[in-house]
Amino acid sequence: MMRPPSHAFRFVSATAYPGFLHGLAQPCLQLSLNLLPQQSPSTGTTGSSDDSLLVPMPAGRPLRWSENLAKTEAAGEHWPVLESDLERCHQWLVRVQESAGWPVSSGAVISDLTPLQPVGWTVSLCCPSLQPLVLMQALPRLLMQLGDHRPPPAALKHAPRTLDGVLKRLARNAPPGTNTRLLLAAAYEKGVPVQRLSGSVMQYGWGRRSRWMDSSFTDAASGISARLARDKVASHQLLRRAGFPVAEQVSVSSVDAAVAQAERIGYPVVIKPSNLDGGRGVEAGLKDETALRAAYARALQHSKSLILEKHIEGQDFRLGVLKGELAWTTYREPAGVWGDGVCTLDALITEANQDPRRGTRRWSQMVPLTINAEAEELLLEQGIALTDVVPQGRFVQLRRAANTSSGGRPTDVMDRVHPDNAALAVGVARLFRLDIAGIDFITPDIARSWREVGGVVCEVNGQPQFSVTRPDIPGRVLSAMLEQRGRLPVILMLGQVTSGTWTEQMTQRLQGKSIKPGWVLADGAFSGSDGLAAEGDRSFDQAQALLLDTSVGAVVIASHGLDWLESGLPVDRVDLVISDGGEDVRVAQMLRQSGVGQWWRVPTLQGIHDAIPPGFVGKLANFIGCRANETADNDFA
Repeated sequence: MMRPPSHAFRFVSATAYPGFLHGLAQPCLQLSLNLLPQQSPSTGTTGSSDDSLLVPMPAGRPLRWSENLAKTEAAGEHWPVLESDLERCHQWLVRVQESAGWPVSSGAVISDLTPLQPVGWTVSLCCPSLQPLVLMQALPRLLMQLGDHRPPPAALKHAPRTLDGVLKRLARNAPPGTNTRLLLAAAYEKGVPVQRLSGSVMQYGWGRRSRWMDSSFTDAASGISARLARDKVASHQLLRRAGFPVAEQVSVSSVDAAVAQAERIGYPVVIKPSNLDGGRGVEAGLKDETALRAAYARALQHSKSLILEKHIEGQDFRLGVLKGELAWTTYREPAGVWGDGVCTLDALITEANQDPRRGTRRWSQMVPLTINAEAEELLLEQGIALTDVVPQGRFVQLRRAANTSSGGRPTDVMDRVHPDNAALAVGVARLFRLDIAGIDFITPDIARSWREVGGVVCEVNGQPQFSVTRPDIPGRVLSAMLEQRGRLPVILMLGQVTSGTWTEQMTQRLQGKSIKPGWVLADGAFSGSDGLAAEGDRSFDQAQALLLDTSVGAVVIASHGLDWLESGLPVDRVDLVISDGGEDVRVAQMLRQSGVGQWWRVPTLQGIHDAIPPGFVGKLANFIGCRANETADNDFA
């Protein structure tokens, strides 16, 4: 619990920027707050019991100062106390987003600190956010947390006042699922630019180096592949036709038909939906008619289209394939607990649920162990009750399927996979034409060839969950998908420059280097020499449109940049700024605070299309060509 703040916080204003400031990798919410010294502790609610609703502060998210500020000069001897009070605000903004399922790229930035007369400070704090406009809905609660109990601004009068309400409001706009959050976190860590397109669909990278991904499904995988993988009947038929080992399977339209087919192929059997993934409705190891009838009724709640398969004895493995290579393999133990000879089954379940990876949030990596009708049946079969002490070394199974989505526990076994089993998984992914795939494989021993000990492919997943045992996988996925972090050379010319002879010459030179430039100029936006129908006439909107164009290999933006004062910069990093010194000082300061690779000074940008400076086109084309062809850093490869 933090100590009471030494300053009273008073809200001044908030601005949501869709663009980028201070080198942040995300858009940001900029808060302006007055901090007034106080003699008595704050009446804020920081440290109250609902703090337990928030995840711990992630590592690597420090509060930092803008490039143009030096904390010792700005705050002097007051800095330690100010820092402590600002830290509580910064941490709350980061933690509430992470708790709602919004990955945060970095810590907040103190962009301004000005003394108030007669006492106090006005501070500007920029907090990165996937959706800063939505994050504004958290401000009334934050202000209460900081001790400002005045009525909120009129625009926020309907915002939630409880932390639980804030989290639910933000969670409605969070990327669904675990994969997208892991990919975003990896992208921010590796410096990959990200744009959210819709829901969980993200663009990683810019222009010709960009890729679209929806969770682990990529733009390279076709809708046909996805449909085939999701349809268990069609995928089973394709696997059998291609010569891969599969279990006997039959569609069943009623419970009586399922019983008749089970008697024909022999128990134990598996019942599952034919059109769902993620382990929903799957019940395996059904040993008799009673168990089958009960499982059929439960599966029917998930889907009306059910299939029956022969249950194959063995261990359940998920083999992950990435661009034609085996990338991860996990053994999936069904939901359950191991006895220690001391604790009851109920106590062991409670202890297992303390694993921080288990949770009920949409992005939790594993789900809690629970007792449902299926678990009660299994406990009867195993002859054990919740109040019984479980003997040392005995495993008590709570689900028939081994999916992590039903409580299963994964274990990394990548180093044990026999080459034949790896080749089988890669071959299945190739058959379905999937660049990322999860192959569910049952075999007695993953370290021995399936040709020797047997094994069957039970499912093909075209959008697999990344293994919780291999945190490096999301980064490896981005490395495999993107060239040079997905970045393109970005050039800013601080002036109103139009197209003309110089852009024609530049386009020709760059196309000779296999680079198609994208232009944002005073007379429009262009992809090469083709006009671009970008929404709006702001340079920000036009630049954002160019970054979506997969033919563009470099971006040149000519603008006075005044619209960036309201939107933020259209990109998070700039390779080169070309200026004649006549730019608005606020725009120049914004660029310096964000960090720029190089600055070039030229005599004038006015009329450059009529009087091209000697060597200007060649020099700029060479700079762009060098930046475009630079080798990626080793830490991304």
